[in-house]
Amino acid sequence: MGHQTYATDAWRVILPAGWQHLRTTPEGVEYFESTDQHQGLYIAVWNIGGTPRPAAEVVHEFMQTECDNLNAMPDHAWQHAPHTTAAGEALLDSLEPTRHYRILCSLIARPPRVLRASFHDYDCRDLAASNAVLGPLLESVELSA
Repeated sequence: MGHQTYATDAWRVILPAGWQHLRTTPEGVEYFESTDQHQGLYIAVWNIGGTPRPAAEVVHEFMQTECDNLNAMPDHAWQHAPHTTAAGEALLDSLEPTRHYRILCSLIARPPRVLRASFHDYDCRDLAASNAVLGPLLESVELSA
């Protein structure tokens, strides 16, 4: 099974063969999807500008916003597991068990830039199987220097 590298001047990700770029939102968020439509990836980089802040503070703020946005979804009961993975980097693992919906959000802050890669498993019935697909994808995400 081959892989495809997608990159911009701001980020890079390696996706399994067959994943395709489906759209770019007006806000500049790129969306990719697996051939079976069971997984997707939203990826974007923001320039936060303004007063310089520590990367850990920026990541915490983005993680809180992610949780707040998911919790605001009607008829969803998300379970969140936040993890700080390195200085200025975090992972938010969110699961909506009744809908079998999982989102793994990787955040990398190197102010003034912040990368958000949000991997969606639309039919997560087995965490080990989900990890087998999404884990390597998460590890491949890079914010360009």
